[in-house]
Amino acid sequence: MEVSITEQLPWSETKSNFLLSIDCRQRTFAENERVLFDALEKYDKGTEFAPTSSFRRFFETMDCWRCPCCKRWKSDIIRPDCNGKLMTHLARHHDHSEDGARAYFERKLAQCENPAPLKAWFWRMIEAFRRFPPTIICQDCNTVDVAAKQIAGASKYFSFSPDELGRIFALDKDGIPRADHDLVLPTFLAANDEFLELCAIGKRLISRRFEFYRAQKEIHG
Repeated sequence: MEVSITEQLPWSETKSNFLLSIDCRQRTFAENERVLFDALEKYDKGTEFAPTSSFRRFFETMDCWRCPCCKRWKSDIIRPDCNGKLMTHLARHHDHSEDGARAYFERKLAQCENPAPLKAWFWRMIEAFRRFPPTIICQDCNTVDVAAKQIAGASKYFSFSPDELGRIFALDKDGIPRADHDLVLPTFLAANDEFLELCAIGKRLISRRFEFYRAQKEIHG
C-alpha cells in the first residue's frame, strides 16, 4: 500500500519500527546494519552524534516509504560513505522556478513604498510559479538532478520533477542512481518547454499585479 510522504510517526516509534523492518526485509548488508545501530545508540545516549535534518527526515518518514524517483526502499538507501559515516540522507526537492519568480518579484518590489500587500499576494500565489510541489526524495536522486542540469545546460531556475528524475537515471555498479547522458536530453527538452512557458506566465502575473497595485494607489492616493 502506498503511503503519503507527508505522513509521519514520532521519532522513537519510527526508529524502532524501521530497525525491525531492516531485519524482516533483509534489504541491507550487515555492515550497514552495524553502522546504523551504532549511530542510533550514540543518538540515544546523546553523545558523539548530532543528526542532521536530512538524517532526521529519514526516520520521520514512514517505514514503507520509497523514493518516488528511483523507487528504492529506505533500507536500500542506507550505506556507509568513504569515511565510514552513515549515509541515510533524504532531501526536500523543490522546483527552483519559484525561486526565479521570487527573484523577479523582489526586483519589482524594490520600487514599492508599501510592499506588504504585494508580499501577501505573492505567497498566496506561490504554487502557480512551480511545476511540481516540494517532494521528499533520496539524496542520490537529488544529486542526479544537479548532474542532469549540468549535462543539459539548464537554467539555474530549472528543476527536474520527481517523475522526470525517474526517467533519466541509471544504476551504477553499486546500485546508486546516476544521471544518464542519453536519457537526460530528451526529457530536458520536453520539460524545458513547460518551464519556459511557466516562467513567461509567472512574469505576466506578477507584472499585472504590480500594474493593478499602481492603479489602485492612484485612485485611492
